[in-house]
Amino acid sequence: QLKIVDMGLAREEGMEHLTMDQVVVGTPAYIAPECLSPGGKADQRSDIYALGVLGYRMAFGKKPYDGTLQEMVLGHLAGNASFNEPTLCCQLTVAMIQRMMASNPEFRFQTSGDVVRHIREVVAPRITTMKTAQVAVAAGSGDSSSQSVSRVSDFRGIASFLEMRLGESASQKDGGTIIHTTARERYIIWAMLAGTFAAAGMGYAFFS
Repeated sequence: QLKIVDMGLAREEGMEHLTMDQVVVGTPAYIAPECLSPGGKADQRSDIYALGVLGYRMAFGKKPYDGTLQEMVLGHLAGNASFNEPTLCCQLTVAMIQRMMASNPEFRFQTSGDVVRHIREVVAPRITTMKTAQVAVAAGSGDSSSQSVSRVSDFRGIASFLEMRLGESASQKDGGTIIHTTARERYIIWAMLAGTFAAAGMGYAFFS
């Protein structure tokens, strides 16, 4: 369950800007560049930037800009975060995060709906296809090292596969979500699960 908390800086449409000369309001590690400029205007694209920073932390295991307050502020303003760090995410996911963190708001996704559509129409289908192919290749080659490296990514493929179906193939009952799948989809899911657990077992046996 996704829950939004800490709305202390929420701004109603039409209200005065939160920022003014020599005053900046926000969390330094996640604040958008436009919010750091005197009189800058925060809108939904500023939230998309902050979400991109959160995605960066999930992808690379660290903040894009860290250090002193001045170093973080200069980093956000310069927009020089490194996207070449080691990560288990595919290039499509990294490119999406990079677009969300664009210094110029015009170059970002303009609404949260744009982000969701991009994930469902561009990122998720590609990841599912790639991971399904990896499972098939690993199972056919018997390469335990390749299987152990890809097993975490396989779970992501399963999650992405299910996520694509939530919009049009799910219903609510007793406060829970029921995902409706076809027999072929259930077979693919079970095959992916079986391959993942087999890879984990072989990887454990190999490295132990």
